Amino acid sequence: MRWLLLFLLSFLPAHAAAGAWLREEGTGFAASSVYATAPFGAETSYTGLYLEYGLTPNLTFGLDIGRGVTGKNKTVGFVRLPVLGTGRHRVAAELGFGQIAGERTLRPGLSYGRGLETRWGGGWLAVDAYAEYSLDSRALDLKADATLGVSRPSGQKWMLQLQAGQAREEASFLRLVPSVTFELRKGWQLELGLSKALTGARENGVKFGMWYDF
Repeated sequence: MRWLLLFLLSFLPAHAAAGAWLREEGTGFAASSVYATAPFGAETSYTGLYLEYGLTPNLTFGLDIGRGVTGKNKTVGFVRLPVLGTGRHRVAAELGFGQIAGERTLRPGLSYGRGLETRWGGGWLAVDAYAEYSLDSRALDLKADATLGVSRPSGQKWMLQLQAGQAREEASFLRLVPSVTFELRKGWQLELGLSKALTGARENGVKFGMWYDF
């Protein structure tokens, strides 16, 4: 039943990674999302699937399917290891390999996380940076996200994310993405968000997602 639910998630119109916090052994996370930008239509929407699973206490495996920094399709498998794995401050290193825009691609990454205490509940600060290096064209794309989040006693999560990137032969971009999740039932959360372009392509839009912890 669990794997059937994950299969169905992949068809929902994906991304909320643990980043510097590795998954506990034997536990996982799946996120499926749809982004739609104005003017809304098939050519301005994007769907994807993101999976993480704790293989050991110090090794998380994942799969990222959807769109890369270039805006082209991607399928990347990755592993994440702790660099600093205890205390309030966390650092993890990641190495991914797969195909992006039809090219074999290496994707190293580095994540930083810190737990926070706020007046609204426990929170976190996360910074995730990635480089996508094509083994075929030797092109290099860069992407970084900074996320500030709060977990509410009601089960909601409030998040504010700043997304930045530089794709090959394209202008750099900077986007602001506020979102909130609502707990539907144990393990399931619905995510609703907005996307506001600050620099680069002026693509504003909405985000819908489903999260599943297992």
